[in-house]
Amino acid sequence: MNLAGQGSWVRRYMEEQHGIRQFTLVNSHWHADHIAENHVYADGNIIAHEDTRRLMLEHRDKLENGERASVPPFNVVLPNITFKGRLDLWCGKAKVELHEFTIHEHGHIASYLPEQKTLLAADMLEDPIWIFEFDFAPPSIQVAELKRMADMDLEHIYPTHGDLDTIRHGGYGKEFVRNSIDYLERMIAASKSQTETFADLPASEFIADKLNAGELHWWQPYEEVHAINKRTILSLALQSAARETES
Repeated sequence: MNLAGQGSWVRRYMEEQHGIRQFTLVNSHWHADHIAENHVYADGNIIAHEDTRRLMLEHRDKLENGERASVPPFNVVLPNITFKGRLDLWCGKAKVELHEFTIHEHGHIASYLPEQKTLLAADMLEDPIWIFEFDFAPPSIQVAELKRMADMDLEHIYPTHGDLDTIRHGGYGKEFVRNSIDYLERMIAASKSQTETFADLPASEFIADKLNAGELHWWQPYEEVHAINKRTILSLALQSAARETES
């Protein structure tokens, strides 16, 4: 629910079509497009990682003053239940596992429905490429976390940002996790072996096989994401070179 009004629409749909009156909301992470409609569910429990609540408090003024570009200003409603690591919920007989992963942002959690072998991945996985954020954890740790995710019993993966037709027809398979690892590792390798041309390499240089196989789906706005990722990788390489020089 990363667009204005989606949280309200979901609640209205669940009330009108299924007669549901009691809601529990899970915030995957603190980014504005994932918490802007917490107020719609303020009459129930809101669950998040403890880092998500901390970061919401740290950025509260900017979020409420509209200084975050992704969404208009909104009233920050904080989670009232927090955890670290893992938390299991039960909705009747249905189990929902909340798993912390060190991917994309501090305290990012995914919701796992074991009976359906379904993972709600939020921003940790994206189609066609994901956004690199290394300020809180280096690539090696995030790759290890993606591999841990791939070890789960998964048949259906639903990201926040992805191909709508794929999402409508059962989501992504486990190869989706592998594709994210490949993109990152190929980017790092190219930055070392193709130093002079790396800044000019298009995203298709790194995911062409996945696009041809139909596992990923190109969307032109992601060319900007790829440009940001290249700058991130180059910055990482410069930092590594500086450390080697100092040593």
